This record gives sequence, C-alpha cells and structure tokens, in this order.
Amino acid sequence: MRKNFYKKPVKFKNQNYEKLHKHYHDVLNALYGDPHFPPTSSSIGSSDAGSIKWNRPGEICSFPCLYAEQVSSKSVIAGRMSSNWIVSALSVLATVGELYHKVIPEYRQQEWDPENNNYAGIFHFRFWRFGQWVDVVVDDLLPTCDNELLFTQSSVQNEFWIPLVEKAYAKLHGSYEALADGHLADALVDFTGGVSETLDLKANDYNEQEDKHSILFEKLLEEFKDHSVMCSVITISSPSQMGKRNEMGLSQGHAYAITFVKKVKMGETSLRKLFRGRESFPMVRLRDPRGDGRMSGTESRSSNVEQNGYAYSTSQLTRLCSKNREWSRIKDTERERLGLTLDHDGEFCTCLTSRRRRKKL
Repeated sequence: MRKNFYKKPVKFKNQNYEKLHKHYHDVLNALYGDPHFPPTSSSIGSSDAGSIKWNRPGEICSFPCLYAEQVSSKSVIAGRMSSNWIVSALSVLATVGELYHKVIPEYRQQEWDPENNNYAGIFHFRFWRFGQWVDVVVDDLLPTCDNELLFTQSSVQNEFWIPLVEKAYAKLHGSYEALADGHLADALVDFTGGVSETLDLKANDYNEQEDKHSILFEKLLEEFKDHSVMCSVITISSPSQMGKRNEMGLSQGHAYAITFVKKVKMGETSLRKLFRGRESFPMVRLRDPRGDGRMSGTESRSSNVEQNGYAYSTSQLTRLCSKNREWSRIKDTERERLGLTLDHDGEFCTCLTSRRRRKKL
C-alpha cells in the first residue's frame, strides 16, 4: 500500500468540519450555510433555475435521517435532473459497506440524533482525488421543486445520505451541472481510492474470439476473488439512447454491478444437454442497481410493453439470456444446487460464452 493512502484528508476550501460544527452548534446556535456552495443558480450551474427552492431535510419530511435501516442499492433512484452515471455510481457504492463508510466518515456521529441534539445543518464527506482523500463540507440545503428533490435521492423518503453525498461531489466539481459529462469509472475511483481499468468488449473482439473470451473470464474471476468493484455498461452512441432498454430488456448506458463470477460444475444435471462436451461453464451474475422491474425515466410499464413488445422483470433475464429450451426448463431447485442463486431483486445470471457458441445453443 502507498504511504499517502493513510495521510489525513485534505480539507477542501480549507473548511474544517469539526470547527464549523462546533461554532454553529455551540456558539451561534444556528444552522450552517455554506458560503462556497450557496443555494443559488451558480451551484446548479444553469441560469434557468428560477423555480428551484432550496430546502433542508426537515422541511421536506418529518424525522429525517442519514440512513434509514439497511443501506441498499435499491434505494438509490434518479431525480428529474440526475446524471445517470452518478445514479449508477451511488448504487454501486451502496452495495459495499466499507466503501460508503469511507466516503461518509463518522457516519454515526453525523446522524440526526434527537437525544443528543447534535444537528447543525452541516455534514462532510470524503473523496479520493489526485492521490489523496479530500474532505468536503456541505450544508444540507437541497434543491427542490414542489418540495421534491431534483437530483439523486433515496426511495425512502426520510433518508438523505444519497443527495448529501451527491451535493458534496457536485461542490468538488464546481456545480451539479458539471457532473453531467462524467464517467462511471472516474466516480468509482473517487469513491474507493482504487485504480480503474476499462475493457471494451466490442472493440477488443471479446465476443467472437474464444481464446480472448477465456482470458476475460479468468480476469473477472481473479478480480472478483480480490473483492474488486466491477460493473458492466452497454455503451450508447447518442444521449437519446440513455436508459432505453434493448431487446433483452437491459438499460443502455446504465451500469450493472457484477456480484458473482464462478465456474459452475454441471455434474449430472440437465445442463449437459445445453453444454455438450463440457464439465463446467463460466457464469457471471449481474445486478441492476435500480432494482427489479424499474423503467427508465418517467415511462410506465404499460407504455414500454406497447412500444418495445416486452413485459418481463430483470430477474427473468436469467432465462432470457438463452433461447434454448433446455435452459428455460432448469428448475429453481437445480439452479440453487448449482449456485445460480439470485440474492437480491434485480439480479440475473448469464453464461459467458462467445457469440459463435451461443448461436449453436
């Protein structure tokens, strides 16, 4: 490990959370307002922000909290002005406790506590930037319209770690609008302090070449064993494709977290008919961070069915990944015995085979 990984975080804008909290809570007995990221259109980054009102969590709901019960990627949902890659990054972050606890330091002390009355409208979060952790202080004034949050938020109405982390990240970049053109890999580096590596499966011909396909799986397997954070994204050629589902029901431009990489041994199973001449097959389990059956944007399920001709949930994609009848006939008990289990809503398994081999199945 690098020695500077353990250095104290650098204070962004030279703002000291402990001193500011003590001054506002103990001396002024007032709620903090951040002069470096004020509740104005400059923080949004757009001049057309006249209808936006900045509210504190206590004005949005009763009994606000940082965390509501168990943190889950399913709770991360997009607001009308969210950047999709931020939604994906926060969804991935929510699945790894040791990571979001690093981004949200002293999370228990920052929690709203009616008994200790420690609340002062100020929070701080940490991001890895240019080889060091940076501590970013924010107030909890959040942009709303008709008392609804405009950016990324929790599906639990009184949970606010998601919009507060996003606000701190927007402050680090200069404005919310500055996050629009970001990349998922960059956010994951900022959230973890790790090093990113991007593999373009199409450009590197992983789909067609069986030898490259095997190398890819072994790499995924190794990284999974090392507890690396891995995601898969269907690339898009234009912004209009973002969030639209392809013929398999997968959201284009959105990140799917890889939650499981494994060689599944067939033994005496019905899969022998599907994978003739093989003792095992490579399996990858993916998870839709938006949960099971969610549609993109404001589209309803019925409208998607009418327009795209499909009506199935994300978990059903396990059976849809192959058109072979034998695959669809595998019983749930057999899947469980083979280790093809789905631990969360929105998960599905796919066999990592080349396109040429899939055509034969």
